[in-house]
Amino acid sequence: MDSFARLLDACSRCLCRYENLVAERTVLAAVSGGTDSTALLFALARLQAEGRLPGPLHVCHIDHGVRPDSRETAQHVVDLCDRLDLPVTVRRLQFAQVRPNEDTLRQARYDALQEVAAQVSASLLITAHHADDNLETVLFRMLRGTGPRGLAGIPEARWIGHGQHRVLLVRPLLRTRRSTLENVLQKLGERPHEDSTNQDRGYARNRLRLDTIPALRKSLGIGLDVALMTVASTARAANEILEAQGLRILSQRAHHRTAWRVELDLRELDAE
Repeated sequence: MDSFARLLDACSRCLCRYENLVAERTVLAAVSGGTDSTALLFALARLQAEGRLPGPLHVCHIDHGVRPDSRETAQHVVDLCDRLDLPVTVRRLQFAQVRPNEDTLRQARYDALQEVAAQVSASLLITAHHADDNLETVLFRMLRGTGPRGLAGIPEARWIGHGQHRVLLVRPLLRTRRSTLENVLQKLGERPHEDSTNQDRGYARNRLRLDTIPALRKSLGIGLDVALMTVASTARAANEILEAQGLRILSQRAHHRTAWRVELDLRELDAE
C-alpha cells in the first residue's frame, strides 16, 4: 500500500468514527495551502469521489492578511479547488495590531471557520493537524506548565461553537507524520504554498519547532518522540478516567439543576 492509499485509509477510518454525529450535512475542510492541508485536501477529494465522506465537501481558506504574499496563497487554494471541482470560500481577516500574537491569530481563524461553517450548513470541520503538531503541542504545554488535559495533546475531535452553530472539529491526521504528507505531495507532483510566517522566530511556537525540537532530537534521537508520545497517551488515558468519573458523579448525585445552579450530594462518596 503506497503512502496516499494509507492516508486515505487513515482519514476514512477516523471520519467513520463520527459520521453518526454529523448526519449528511456539508463537510468543511480548512486549507491553508501548505503541505499538510494540501495533502488532506487531495485525500478528502478522493474520498468524496468514492462516496466515503459523510456529506458534500466544501473548502475554506483563511487569509490572515499579515504577510505580503497572502493573497497569492489564497489564489493558489482557489485554483487548486477549481482543478478538483470543489466549492471554496476565502475569508480575509483584519487585525487592529500590526503584529497580532499567536493566540489572537488562532482565535480569529477558528471564529472565521465557524462563521463559514454556519453559512454553508456544515456540521463537520476538518483540519490538517498531524503527529508532529501533536508532539510539538505537548512539549510546548510542558514548558509552559499544564495538567493532564494539556499533556494529553491535541484531541482528535471536539465540539466548537454554541447553540445551532456548533460544529464538530475533527483532525484525521493526528497519527500521520509530516514526512508522510510531504511524500504524498511529492508523488502527486504538487507544490504547496508554505506560509512564510512559519519561519518567523518572533513567534514562540516557531522557535520551538525550528530550534528547540531539532536540538533535542539531535541529542536524544528518536527517544524524544517516544517520550512525548508516552506522556500524551498516559495523560489522555488519565484524563478520560477523570472525565468518566466526573460524569458518573454528576449523573448520580446532582440535584435541583437550573441554568445557574446545581447541588451535589457527596455524602459517603469515599465508600463507593
